[in-house]
Amino acid sequence: MADIVVAGSGVAGQASALFLARAGHHVTIVEPDPAQSIGPGDDTAMDGARPGLPQRAQGHSFHGLAHRVLSQVAPDVLTALRAAGAEEIDFSARLPEEDRRPDDAGMVSIQMRRHVLDRALTRALTAEPDVVRRFGQRVTGLLPRRSAGHTTACAGVRLASGERVEADLVVDASGRMSDLPRWLTGLGFPRPAEVTQPSGTLYYCRHFRHRDGRRWDPAEGFFGPTGDLGYLRFSVLPEDSGGFVVTMNTAGGNRALRVLRDASAWMFVAARIPRLAELVAADRAEPISAVHAMGGLRNTLRRFGATPDTHPAGVVPIGDALCHTNPTQGWGASLALWQAYRLAELLAGAPGRAGHAGLRAHPAIREFTARVEPHYAAASGEDAERARLAADPGRDVTDPGNPLFLRKVCYPMALHDPGLLRPVLRRIHLFDRPDALPRDRALLHRARARFAEQPRPAAAEPPSLDALLAALARRPAAERSEQSERSERSEPSERSGARR
Repeated sequence: MADIVVAGSGVAGQASALFLARAGHHVTIVEPDPAQSIGPGDDTAMDGARPGLPQRAQGHSFHGLAHRVLSQVAPDVLTALRAAGAEEIDFSARLPEEDRRPDDAGMVSIQMRRHVLDRALTRALTAEPDVVRRFGQRVTGLLPRRSAGHTTACAGVRLASGERVEADLVVDASGRMSDLPRWLTGLGFPRPAEVTQPSGTLYYCRHFRHRDGRRWDPAEGFFGPTGDLGYLRFSVLPEDSGGFVVTMNTAGGNRALRVLRDASAWMFVAARIPRLAELVAADRAEPISAVHAMGGLRNTLRRFGATPDTHPAGVVPIGDALCHTNPTQGWGASLALWQAYRLAELLAGAPGRAGHAGLRAHPAIREFTARVEPHYAAASGEDAERARLAADPGRDVTDPGNPLFLRKVCYPMALHDPGLLRPVLRRIHLFDRPDALPRDRALLHRARARFAEQPRPAAAEPPSLDALLAALARRPAAERSEQSERSERSEPSERSGARR
């Protein structure tokens, strides 16, 4: 079988290496992080998460597509996740029993912190005899394979140490900050076209553990409670080991709310949002992490050439190196697992060191790009509309043509209408393209009609932005001074530099 180099060891990199090795290939993973010993200890402890793990502190949902892939090609990983306390949610149970179909059985999400999956994949890779891990190394370029005086293919990678590692195929899984465009120009190929826009969102998340086992009503939202105050959105996700994560999202331009990176300010704000106040009350939940801030993320699609004159054979981008979207969509990790699975399938029947495996690069790029393009369009469309809505709060999000119509109208109404629920669940779990539901005009108008008829239950009102900022300013001086000192020492990262 083929010799394959995988650059990067996030979800995309580790999954690619595991699935390719199990398909009979010899795989070398090149990863910047130093080697870590993972013994028989607690796989859920966050303090042992490796430093280069992308978005290691953020909340994650791995949707039905990811569950289906792991069930088929890595059931041992799924078993390890269950043993580590990952929570599985079967969404087909929400459909009327008499209306369920065989393909509904795959609508299962896996809820856990990112490092729990990382450790399960690491353990599985350690057991694979055809996987070699090159720790503390970084790819700096590609090796050329020439024919008739021209570079036609990639023949491996060059490391920062100057070492050359030959391969039939290189899988670039080095993430959002991938240098593959520069590597390609180094071989004489054109730089891929790139479309990108800022997500415009800052993330402030904190992890908790239930004190008394009480959970929210499973019917509340798809995964847990959510809310949109206009100036701040929040979401709650269940996690492994009886935990949950609360994420507050604000607009990137709202500098006043950057105080949320401080734990005392974060808890102060949570206490003034009625639904969050219930969930994080001291008698109900115990915080098990600091506040993790993240920002500066973009929606980006790189359009790599898929023909011999625009892209060399023998190198395939995967995961965030190809396309990344706003993490609030929850699409990236599941799509990365699917791409890793499909790559192993595409390489089936391509043995030898004569470049046969490398010839699968162009079909893989075409298929992967076609799969992720509608996800980029949907995510960038929603983020652009959020920016417009912030500038003009009067915009009509109940218009089916509005990019936020699905989130604001269709998704909430699906919780009350089985006819809407299945297509919404298929979109969430990545079984349908994200543009399939928006093309079904009858369903959109049905959602709009239900939304207009839906009674609005009375609920305690959260404070306005002005009232919240005023309350923050009235906090005890000692508390605000302590927060200011911590903020000066630790300004949150407003870019994503981790590679996956």
